[in-house]
Amino acid sequence: MENMYKAPEANLENQSAEGESSQFYIVSIKKFWILFVCTQGSYLVYWMYKNWQLIKSQTKLSCWPVARAIFNIFFFHSLYRRVDSTLEKN
Repeated sequence: MENMYKAPEANLENQSAEGESSQFYIVSIKKFWILFVCTQGSYLVYWMYKNWQLIKSQTKLSCWPVARAIFNIFFFHSLYRRVDSTLEKN
């Protein structure tokens, strides 16, 4: 008989439905806009940093995620191009 007082067990790793870790920092649109407005736009810098950090760790790209986040106006297109190519593959 199963112990009903035992704490439930769950796999807490950050993985997608296919079993592989997500290539991008995924945030819902509603959450993104709420955080963007509440932080007066500085959440965008954090969001860009997290995306470039994940890309760097997974692809071994030689880049500075902090610089790409701060100067995000110059790197939006390359990030969106990566997202688009990933979506086309799936």
